[in-house]
Amino acid sequence: MNGTPGGRILVVRQDRLGDAVNAVAVLKYLRQNRPGARLALMVGPDLVPLFRCQPYVDDVIPFEHGLPRLVGTMARGRFDAVMMLKPSKTVAWSALLAGVRAKAGLGWRPYYPLTGFRSAYPRVAADRAHEVDFDLAVAQALHPGPIGDVVPEIRADPSALAAAELVLAGSGLRRPIAVMPANRGSSPNWPASRYAELVQGLKTGGREVAVIGGPGEEPLLAEVSGPAGAPVLGPGLSIVQLAALLSRCRAAVASSTGTLHLAAAVGLPTVGLFCAAPVSRPQRWAPRGPGHLQLVPAQDRCPGCGGRRRCELSAITVADAINAIGSVTA
Repeated sequence: MNGTPGGRILVVRQDRLGDAVNAVAVLKYLRQNRPGARLALMVGPDLVPLFRCQPYVDDVIPFEHGLPRLVGTMARGRFDAVMMLKPSKTVAWSALLAGVRAKAGLGWRPYYPLTGFRSAYPRVAADRAHEVDFDLAVAQALHPGPIGDVVPEIRADPSALAAAELVLAGSGLRRPIAVMPANRGSSPNWPASRYAELVQGLKTGGREVAVIGGPGEEPLLAEVSGPAGAPVLGPGLSIVQLAALLSRCRAAVASSTGTLHLAAAVGLPTVGLFCAAPVSRPQRWAPRGPGHLQLVPAQDRCPGCGGRRRCELSAITVADAINAIGSVTA
């Protein structure tokens, strides 16, 4: 075990924000069941600062494309185990060439037997499994144990909290409802005009509202702010500052996207806009844990959608969203 009680374990989740946030469940599971292990998380480079200040991980490593680089990174880490939450031929061969002995990956791929990866499947039926269940299956394949508390959690950086307070105060806000209209094509979504109606409806009802998004989303955010003139926040903030800002909001509403999972992980109640199609269903993609509501069109109102990312979720009304926000903030 390389001299480390419990060994050195690398968890790899190299894709998007929401997926990386859900992977926190694996880290919490390992902390509970392998308390002596040294845990490392490999994520996309832009997400590394978010996880470096979290208590459940010892090392955060940026994912690098290319077999030689990944082999070098894993070899230097002297890992006893690699848990691959998103199947990748490059990650699998890198773990083998780096000499990692214990390896598990989600599902099955033809290269698993060649690289020594153990296949992992969730213990519940796939049509009822949450993304966290898929992730945990990989950890349990190597280290079985009780599930315990695996709700994804992100702790806001204390130094970023002060900056978040200043951003809110500068916009005349205290604890606004965070309306997050962008999802960069990752899932079905409302059009900007429907979010603008929501912002106007919330303000008319006396609610504080902030329209929140990231770099490159400024035109959309401005359109959603629209006649209501709600403050637009977020494009100039780092991912660490965005997490801190969200932690100071009252609730969040968004489609199925990474910022919805981030908002839930920092402790906000959320209202999620979801498609009923199997690929987008909230049973798999809704934020894990209590305090969240999901709005889903009746299936007969969205015939033949198939989870198309251009679906506008037209059967979910602004009134539905306002009522749901009232429920989670009551």
